[in-house]
Amino acid sequence: MSTESDHSIRLEVVADVNHPAMVQFAEVYKAAFAQYPYFENFEVQWVIDEIWTPHIKDNGIVILAISNEGRCVGLTCGVKMTSDCAKSAREFLVSQRPTKRFEEVIGHRIEEFFYYSELAVLPEWQKRGVGKKLMRAYLDQIHLRSIPVTVARTAAVGSNSIHLFTKNLFEDLEVLQPMYDDVVKTESKYRVYLFYKNPKIET
Repeated sequence: MSTESDHSIRLEVVADVNHPAMVQFAEVYKAAFAQYPYFENFEVQWVIDEIWTPHIKDNGIVILAISNEGRCVGLTCGVKMTSDCAKSAREFLVSQRPTKRFEEVIGHRIEEFFYYSELAVLPEWQKRGVGKKLMRAYLDQIHLRSIPVTVARTAAVGSNSIHLFTKNLFEDLEVLQPMYDDVVKTESKYRVYLFYKNPKIET
């Protein structure tokens, strides 16, 4: 289903796990997170098995940015906080329940929320507005599905997307999560958490 188009890209919401752009999705993910500040190395098959497939099967949100040549150049996705894909974020946030900020924002309804898990654009397509379009399309889906809150996390230092979050009314949850032990090359030692409250829904 096409959701938006301009002279350079069109955005497509994906619901079919066998969508022909599956491998291109994985290649975009791999290329985007290999660069600063993440320096992470992912195999294409791992991305398909651990990101693409469960997000679609769990009725998550998967949106592609497709160039006029038919190539996937960007992606964004999210999933229910109860999904296995959100396990790390969910368990960390649950551990933060005693904090006042967590109770103000999340309360006891975390199972109703979405985890905004990924936003990635090919390096050569960055700084061309693709990420902004993808994030707006993701939030459109949040509104359409009547999801009250979506929570995101990103590198505390050098994040390529944190400015997009703040421009789109995400707020700081005021908690820091140490990076995984196996993420040894990253420039940032911590992740920050941000949240977006759907203005159409009382929380």
